[in-house]
Amino acid sequence: MRLAQSAVLGLAALVAAGTTGAVSVQAGSAAHRADTPVLAASSHSSDVQLKSKWGNDTTDEGLKASAETGVWQADKDHGSLNWIEKRYGVQDTWSKTDSSGQKITGKGVTVAVIDTGVAPVPGLDDPGKVINGPDLSFDSQDPETRYLDGYGHGTHMAAIIAGRDANLPPGKDGQSRYTDPRYFVGMAPDARILNVKAAASDGGTDVTQVIAAVDWVVQHRNDNGMNVRVINLSYGTRSTQSYLLDPLAKAVENAWRHGIVVVVAAGNDGIASPTLTMPAADPYVVAVGAVDNRGTDGFKDDIVAPFSNGGDKARRPNLIAPGKSVVSLR
Repeated sequence: MRLAQSAVLGLAALVAAGTTGAVSVQAGSAAHRADTPVLAASSHSSDVQLKSKWGNDTTDEGLKASAETGVWQADKDHGSLNWIEKRYGVQDTWSKTDSSGQKITGKGVTVAVIDTGVAPVPGLDDPGKVINGPDLSFDSQDPETRYLDGYGHGTHMAAIIAGRDANLPPGKDGQSRYTDPRYFVGMAPDARILNVKAAASDGGTDVTQVIAAVDWVVQHRNDNGMNVRVINLSYGTRSTQSYLLDPLAKAVENAWRHGIVVVVAAGNDGIASPTLTMPAADPYVVAVGAVDNRGTDGFKDDIVAPFSNGGDKARRPNLIAPGKSVVSLR
């Protein structure tokens, strides 16, 4: 039995098959429902299996430039973070300061990644870069797999968020240091990652595990100097309930009420899908769809990626971001 202490007022328990109908709902309780699998919003297999280290380089511009120099030219590869960060103004943001005069590079912020774990690959293995929270997956009982990413998705996301090339020369943090195309730099390179593993090496998990992960983050968001301001959740369910009743939606709303921005994948069922996956359908979260830049520098030919959920008039993605063949550390 697992009790959710703050995310939702409820509990999860194992009962004999066929007996859920006999479970009574007491006065003051909303409902009961069977646990369900949660789907990882991974790229399609053709996108996951990248050709060498190339991203969305459909024009071969990056390939030609790299062939001439013998070194990967990230600023010419339309799937590299360097190219994406320049195109969408991230590099300009790094040069700005917040109200305290600090550069906007993620310093002082912890991002909770509820996913398949994080592997200590170069670029994510600096002391203090990744903090391990609980392992709520079915891998947790084996010391060899606990906290680690046997699937690849969690490491991929963590590096996009806050990876920082192990070969990056020492120096002051900021725009000039992080824009060099020779080095891999995540969107918020000075942020820390809180690794909350909810899915096993097959990428699978259940709603109750994800709720427990969100619940833990909310309760421990300020422990030991952490400052969890963001939860990244690349998972969703094809729930038929309204977000007003869905327990996973309740969990992420609770995080929002505690000052945490929850960023959720819109889903990968296709642009014609009439709904977003849950909890992306909840208006209290930031629902993110995918854009395909079609391998060109201009914006005019950009399209919503065909695999990305489009939603309906009631709820569409809040924003779309590059989501096709994005190069990461894994």
